[in-house]
Amino acid sequence: MASAGSKVPDASEALYELLLEEIVNTLKRGKDADAEPAQDDAPTDPPAEPTPEDVQREQEAMKKFEAMGYHVGQGLFESQTRGSPRFSGQLDLIKFVCKDFWTTVFQKQVDNLRTNHKGVYVLQDNEFRILRHIGSDAASKQLAQQLLAFPCGLIRGGLASVGLIADVKAEIAQLPACRFNIEVRQ
Repeated sequence: MASAGSKVPDASEALYELLLEEIVNTLKRGKDADAEPAQDDAPTDPPAEPTPEDVQREQEAMKKFEAMGYHVGQGLFESQTRGSPRFSGQLDLIKFVCKDFWTTVFQKQVDNLRTNHKGVYVLQDNEFRILRHIGSDAASKQLAQQLLAFPCGLIRGGLASVGLIADVKAEIAQLPACRFNIEVRQ
């Protein structure tokens, strides 16, 4: 077992990261999801420019991945807030996301919360757990952006479970840091 200060991920964290990556890959394969991915060791040609069908399939996959996060976020938020007093306002609810919800899901609080007090909130995580082991090449950065669809859904679903409808988008600042932009719909 790793010590508390150790940088070695525990088995459940590693499995979670691998699961998210495999979900992204499976969703991107679409109809061929049941087929095994190619396992040959032959060198491959550089990827061709994506076709419109490829782009559409990837967009649909990310919508499905975000929807998975949405449903998980709803259930998790409902179980965390069951029996708790109602939130006094939007900011109180967003603070709950930054502290309690984030700690439950990612074992740490959000590093920074900013708001314009008009329904726009920016959550900054300087070492986002899902992105800690992602490389810095272009393919890795694309994978990182795809992986963020799930936590965007978690946040959106959690907020929706208490009646707050919002759009959530993620930006990668510099890996493993990222920002989640929450815009509450009026």
